[in-house]
Amino acid sequence: MSVNCVVIEDEQPARELLANFIAKVHDLELVGTYKGPLEVHDVSWTNVDLLFTDIEMSDMNGLSFLRTLTVKPFIIITTAYSEYAIEGYELDIVDYLVKPFPFDRFLTAVNKVKSRLGTKPIQAIPLEPTLLIQADHKTYRIQPNDILFIEGMREYARYHLSSGEKLMELVALKSLEATLPPQFIRIHKSFIINKHFVRAFEGVSVEISDHKIPIGKNYRSSAKKFLSEI
Repeated sequence: MSVNCVVIEDEQPARELLANFIAKVHDLELVGTYKGPLEVHDVSWTNVDLLFTDIEMSDMNGLSFLRTLTVKPFIIITTAYSEYAIEGYELDIVDYLVKPFPFDRFLTAVNKVKSRLGTKPIQAIPLEPTLLIQADHKTYRIQPNDILFIEGMREYARYHLSSGEKLMELVALKSLEATLPPQFIRIHKSFIINKHFVRAFEGVSVEISDHKIPIGKNYRSSAKKFLSEI
């Protein structure tokens, strides 16, 4: 049984992160994403099982929007503001995710919905080996499939994450290349990409999210072979 989902989020990185999480779960189906409640005018709520919604949005408060619904799906709140939790539960919210939240916390919330639906819970997906990234005087533990691509900037590497976040680490791309899992390939002197996020490619470039990344002349043969095997 597919669980039809709608996402209402006014921040693009948050929308993309939720879409990415939903895509990882085989029986979740994303049927629409919206920047705010006032954009949601073409949704038949009788066909929606689960709504992910932020609270503080530019066009309308998420909780105020929920009170306008006569037909309510199961609801999971996603917000940076924990002070709304009590008010949210008064509206029969299934779960309350405080940003930033990892994939396993997302799964816990979804399994609460599946429990109410009487369907089989999602088994925890084994975590991938994490990468430790030194940035902003902190150590970040990042899963490889949270990295869209890595951009070399002289002695630094900039990690472009699926959440929209960017992390800058003092490490040469050449040194980094040897430590990455096999889904990564260097396609240019300044770029390493994650093949799992390649939307399209041609002889001289690849498309990842809304980025068009060049393929260097010296890397074209290996890149073509690698990308053809996706």
